[in-house]
Amino acid sequence: MVQSEMMKSHVDILGEVVGWKVGASNNPAMKRLGIAEPFRGPLFSSYVRRGAADAMTWKELGSAFAALECELCFTLANPLPPKQEGERYSEEEVVAAIASVCPAIELASLRTPDALPFGPDTLGTCVADSALNGVCVLGEQIAPADWATPRLEKVAVKLAVAGTEGEGSEVDGESSRVLGSPLQSLTWLVNHLSARGLSLAKGHVVMTGAATLMVSPQVQYGTPCTVTAKVWMRGPEHDPSVVELKLT
Repeated sequence: MVQSEMMKSHVDILGEVVGWKVGASNNPAMKRLGIAEPFRGPLFSSYVRRGAADAMTWKELGSAFAALECELCFTLANPLPPKQEGERYSEEEVVAAIASVCPAIELASLRTPDALPFGPDTLGTCVADSALNGVCVLGEQIAPADWATPRLEKVAVKLAVAGTEGEGSEVDGESSRVLGSPLQSLTWLVNHLSARGLSLAKGHVVMTGAATLMVSPQVQYGTPCTVTAKVWMRGPEHDPSVVELKLT
């Protein structure tokens, strides 16, 4: 309810809703937060950057840092309106509505720093605050015909952060971390919205959750750095799709 009211009141400031994100899309995260399913949040146009994004300042992204995430993000070719009460979308119906998938970086941050640390007691505040979305940077769009596997269930990913002095760190991950596969996360979101009378429109994007991530102290708020996400969408024998975010 609070998130819905925020969506209505912030359109003039943040732009139109261009998609949604899924949060806590793995069992350890849900268990830590004491919830039985993921949560969702709107993506406003001002939060979504496409292609080679200009450098951004930390202050643009919120006043408190939660995580840097490498994700798979879908773009829809067709709308997915609410179904009749009690009816659900199958994964096959959802797949038929997909235009493409791309590698994406999400910087999860808050405009309400007193909501940290993120946990069961602060979950409501964090979800109301755009579900911790600071910015999403979307990379190369890849059509379903070019995916390594039909369900994208075992796609390798890598997230790297490099500082201005050459220091840095990186973590590996896999798309199966996201509810078994990103398509399962997308299907969950579609049905979650449908049950509440909400639609996904043609062109909407969906961030499906972290295939891998870094949190503080791996990344310190305010530290200039370059974030690079690599996703082997076409398979390990091909070059990865890459997306980058520079923070100052």
